[in-house]
Amino acid sequence: MTPASRRFIAHRGVHLGGTIAGENSLEAVRLARRAGFACIETDTRLSADGELVVMHDETLNRTATDAAGRELSDPVPVHEVSLARLRADYRLKARDAQNRTRIPTLEEYLTECAAAGLLPFIEIKLIDQAPSFYRRVLDVADSTLGRGGYVMTSNGNANRRIRGMGVHDVPLMDIRHQASTFEDVAALGEVTVAISATRYEREEHAVHVAQARGRGLATESHADDHGVFSVADDHGVDLISTDVLAPDLRDDAHVIAHALAPGAFEHSGRVVGDELVLAPGETVVLPASWPQPRFGGLFLALEFAGAAEVRLGPQRFSLESERLRRTRHQVLLDAATAAFVLTALGPCRLRGLEVTVAEY
Repeated sequence: MTPASRRFIAHRGVHLGGTIAGENSLEAVRLARRAGFACIETDTRLSADGELVVMHDETLNRTATDAAGRELSDPVPVHEVSLARLRADYRLKARDAQNRTRIPTLEEYLTECAAAGLLPFIEIKLIDQAPSFYRRVLDVADSTLGRGGYVMTSNGNANRRIRGMGVHDVPLMDIRHQASTFEDVAALGEVTVAISATRYEREEHAVHVAQARGRGLATESHADDHGVFSVADDHGVDLISTDVLAPDLRDDAHVIAHALAPGAFEHSGRVVGDELVLAPGETVVLPASWPQPRFGGLFLALEFAGAAEVRLGPQRFSLESERLRRTRHQVLLDAATAAFVLTALGPCRLRGLEVTVAEY
């Protein structure tokens, strides 16, 4: 799987922890489109009066406030609140007041996804429902997106109940570690295999990806940090779900800064041929004059040997390799500095160092 063909899923939209937009909000859908995501994941539950609404948790407390912006002190279960009250009395959390929006219905959310050209992955949070409930969800998705224009995802109970209803033309995504065997997942037919890069060690993850690929099935992993992303990246996962990573740069991306080769960076090391060599404590940083996007992505690529600490925008991580090894990382930026700092913890060699900033 090449970067040009793999796809990124904006997990509950682009919300960055309910700061730039509310989690599972319509604004989070629009930001996902701006950033260049191909897909988006969302969750659905029932209100007290039986309406399909978009919400991940059983309660409103983590992701919503009251209409005046105050935190909710007592638990507020979604299934105990009518749709009218959900709209009137609550707002999704966001940093700026204008982005604290109403909780959408599933139909409203999927309509926004259709307008944005995003492929939705719809997770039904409820289990053991009557067939009529699953039919309602499918009918809403069909009416807004068309059969084949969405994926039902993750909830193994819902996946198997949908197939048990004789519905075999709706794509599914199923979690490998929740199934007893790989064959139990593959038996679902048109299915993407979700393979956790945190529950499985690197070698075991590679085995599961290869098994799915051998059966012609697409694969997915969730990644929010460099360590997990490197596993999915190295193993050629087809779909990467994330809350904070930037999707791969599109050809038409608005690149506002690009640094390639040691001469574009400030560093305290020495250049030897096509490599930058650092002693312990020496650093490589971006020039202070680099432009800072209001909303964008920051991308790092290099070959690295040695041990170092890295800051890339809002994230910090470690690199360690005895031999030159390709690595990359990419993060979303919102009110965060487009910073890159690499500090050697031991002797280091860097080749092909490249940092790019895109504005969305």
